[in-house]
Amino acid sequence: MSKPYQINRSACSYVQFVVFVFVVVFASWIDAVNFSEVSCGRRIGGRTGRIVGGEEAFPGEFPWLVSIRRHQKHICGGTLISSRVVLTAAHCFCRGSSVMTTEYLQVAAGEHNLNPSGDKSYTTVSRISRLILHPNYDCLKHVHDIALILMPEALPWSGRVLPACLPPHEGASSFTNQKAVVAGWGWTDESTYKGSRSDILKKVTLEVIGVETCRSWYRSLGKKIKITDSQMCAGVEQGGKDACWADSGGPLMVEGFSRSAFNGDDSLLVVGVVSTGIGCARAKLPGLYTRVSDYMPWISQTISQLS
Repeated sequence: MSKPYQINRSACSYVQFVVFVFVVVFASWIDAVNFSEVSCGRRIGGRTGRIVGGEEAFPGEFPWLVSIRRHQKHICGGTLISSRVVLTAAHCFCRGSSVMTTEYLQVAAGEHNLNPSGDKSYTTVSRISRLILHPNYDCLKHVHDIALILMPEALPWSGRVLPACLPPHEGASSFTNQKAVVAGWGWTDESTYKGSRSDILKKVTLEVIGVETCRSWYRSLGKKIKITDSQMCAGVEQGGKDACWADSGGPLMVEGFSRSAFNGDDSLLVVGVVSTGIGCARAKLPGLYTRVSDYMPWISQTISQLS
């Protein structure tokens, strides 16, 4: 799977649209936020199936996962949070210290095999009308690496195109030591000579590493990258499993957070956005993710301003 690098803000014309906001309190240990008018976090596909050290996902297993394209080529992943809004990483749109325009950008939903010869019967492609990067994001840094994409028209919901659930800002778990899943179409090795970018959607199960432990691991290897509390780490201590190049912007998900009839027993919660790291799948160098719960006030406010 793939790793990321930075972005800034882009001034585009204001586009009005209607977003339904539902805050659902589940019977288990956490609330979830749904910005759409249909149930969120529901998986249609199977639960087995592999990124670096991963396996092939089932078609429809992550129906909120989209491919972000430039010149019709995959550059990053993203998470559909409403029929017109995608959550992703800001760095996906950086070119040096500047931000690219939306002119050649597209979102493809319902994809499984990105190869042009693959089955496209479930695929919906949309242009992008607006990029909204976090106001504190700097293309030359790796913090506040989060962005929203606005599409000009609503995508139609289907079994392969459904919204994700997000965590609340208040009372959200740190998810430390929990199993988490990351999925994408990124590289299968940090070396572009040894690996290749996968056309088939892959997934891998990781463990959420506590921020202090993560900082300690990085320091022990002489890495001076700053890890903030608004980031989270996920990987395995011995390495071998990770997101990688071109997985950037995709979701880090925790399983089984809900037993509510609203979502069913097999719901997933998107808690992180693939952001950065050092290499891919290296021992004691887990990937860094933007912690979604810390940015929920900004996400909610931005969506409400677009309504």
